[in-house]
Amino acid sequence: MFLVCACDWVAVTTEECGVPVNVLLVEDNPDDAQMVELLLIGSTDNEHAETLLDIHSFTHTDSLHQAQSQLEDHDPDIVLLDLDLPDSKGIATVERFGQLPHHPPFVVFTGHEESELGIQAIERGAQDYLYKRTLTRQVLFRTLRYALERHAIQAEIAETTHRLALTNRLLRQDLQGDLNIIIGEGDQLQGKHPADEEAVGRILEAGYRMLNKTNATAQLTETITSPERAAPNYELVGLLQTIVTELDGETEIPIELVENGTPTGRATITGTPMLRTALEEILKNTVERSQTRDDTSITVSRTEKTVAVTFANNGRSLSQAHSNLLCDPDATGAELSAAGVGIQLASIVFNELGCAVSVDENWPSGSKIRIEFPRVNA
Repeated sequence: MFLVCACDWVAVTTEECGVPVNVLLVEDNPDDAQMVELLLIGSTDNEHAETLLDIHSFTHTDSLHQAQSQLEDHDPDIVLLDLDLPDSKGIATVERFGQLPHHPPFVVFTGHEESELGIQAIERGAQDYLYKRTLTRQVLFRTLRYALERHAIQAEIAETTHRLALTNRLLRQDLQGDLNIIIGEGDQLQGKHPADEEAVGRILEAGYRMLNKTNATAQLTETITSPERAAPNYELVGLLQTIVTELDGETEIPIELVENGTPTGRATITGTPMLRTALEEILKNTVERSQTRDDTSITVSRTEKTVAVTFANNGRSLSQAHSNLLCDPDATGAELSAAGVGIQLASIVFNELGCAVSVDENWPSGSKIRIEFPRVNA
């Protein structure tokens, strides 16, 4: 079997961009090596494969050690690598190849009918995998081309992520620091010059709004640049228990599970990496408005199609501006200005997930915030 790899981004040759590609084959079986060479550079009447990729050069070596030398000396654009070599066997070949500096991206080409080996290789950085016995010239060319295209996209995403990370550093270290200075100096001026009191108040109000927006942007950017960017499934009760434990310490806020009707299975929802932060911000807000921490409760209810969580408190009610922002993503500028960064983040996340959010009065005082999610596998 073989492993297909491409080094740092190279433009893929198509009818639009005629950039030739240099191929390195690492294979210790002479028959397999000859087959790949014929597929890549042998004469054919199939013009379609040639338009998919223009092979400029083909080089062959028979060990992982020699492959490393070829990468350093010739910098091939794409590599075909057999997994079972004299100096490396199986999935360890993928891992060792992936540790080489400036290594190409790769696609497993396996002789085994089961796809487990290919899946393992993808999990370790492979672009794709192919089944050796069904290999054709057109399939090989198409796979190489798509591997290069995916690698180009990944390189662009990595560069964008790096830029966002730098932006986040500037937001947290520089802009937030300057805003804190403005707010601090404004606080010192309050009450000292009565004639300018109104102007100072406006400066402070604008400063706090800007700081809230900066905090929100920084937190969102941090989430984007986090290694975990997938949209995972969450078991809601377990997620809430983790949040409560970290937020509440030794004191336990009760979490009650209510089943409406006769649903079966777990209270599982699809979220985003920011979901935990959004729920944590709602819980913090609820606790802050409670008379005591014992006056806060969380209820999870599920039906066949939905999972809902309700945060309730006895104490102060949720402000009208916060209620409007949570329930209506198209809130006015005034409501956005009045809302804290936590409520803004929660509103954004729940809106993206398609949640239905409602806010009601609690008895004898306080509020109930209900967030309803679509249930996974309902």
